Amino acid sequence: MRLLPATIAVILAASALSGCGPTPGPATTSGAPTPGASATAGSSATPSPTPTVDPNVLFSITAEVTAPNGAVATVVQSVSRPVASLPDQSDVEAQLDAECDGWRTEIGTGSYLVSRIVSTVESGTWPGDLVVVSMNGWPVFSGDYSPFQAYCASAQVVVPGTARAVSPVPAGGAADDPGGWGTINYGLGLAYEAGHPDTAQPGDTVISECTISVTAAGLAESTRAASWATTPQDYPDFGCMVNF
Repeated sequence: MRLLPATIAVILAASALSGCGPTPGPATTSGAPTPGASATAGSSATPSPTPTVDPNVLFSITAEVTAPNGAVATVVQSVSRPVASLPDQSDVEAQLDAECDGWRTEIGTGSYLVSRIVSTVESGTWPGDLVVVSMNGWPVFSGDYSPFQAYCASAQVVVPGTARAVSPVPAGGAADDPGGWGTINYGLGLAYEAGHPDTAQPGDTVISECTISVTAAGLAESTRAASWATTPQDYPDFGCMVNF
């Protein structure tokens, strides 16, 4: 199977295949972020999602997904500040041990980065197509999802549905230090069989209206995240991501 944008970076990080895929188009900007305020970037004039009231949310990635039958869904991936412990930490660590060989050696006693993914059908009847979500990292998923190619990598989320991804990150380090939350690949994408062209074809599911919103908390902690707000890293038709 050939991977399209959001999934390519994931498997590259795991050294599972060599690079391939569309070349990013020129970035658009929405102006420099105002210090202490949230900043948003997108590939169109679509307004950003309503800002979250959760002070722990660092940023969100939102995209519109259109199925071949015309049905439209919205998928939002929101990522929160790392925490020292989780209510279900023993279950998460057991899943990490089963799916992410080497994470304890790499991370040691770390913190936990949590991403919530919500997909909602906006119109029409959704035909069952899945959306690939990345948070790499060492991610393990739960909820409405299915594995994609390999564990401890991108996963496919069900539409409509809700899923959670958790990745351990080094404790006590800055967001932009190696392995910190500002260095991880995040985003939404689609996958097609080998030989598929780099642009959408009739009958393809496509992703559009890519919007990246960084909160005041995210801007305060990560220089890299601040750049996401002015340089959207979206890929026409097939993906919406950062740190690709």
